[in-house]
Amino acid sequence: MFIWTWIKDKYNQFQNWAASWAPGLKTRLAAFLGFIGTAAAYGQEWITGLPLTQFVSGTTVTVATMVLFSLAFWFRGLANRA
Repeated sequence: MFIWTWIKDKYNQFQNWAASWAPGLKTRLAAFLGFIGTAAAYGQEWITGLPLTQFVSGTTVTVATMVLFSLAFWFRGLANRA
């Protein structure tokens, strides 16, 4: 049980450190990057008329968007720790 407690303590220390660094900015930045990436992908498809899958797979776009928005929600949760 000692190992689990040690890992949990280190993770909480990391979360506290991440929460103390630029609170609010991380959330806005991750959400903005997700929005810009999604808008750019759809804009490229609309402007050129080529489907997005010509350049990158739909799975890659979905994973990248999910990662950025998951980070935004994690950063938002960190704001409650501060």
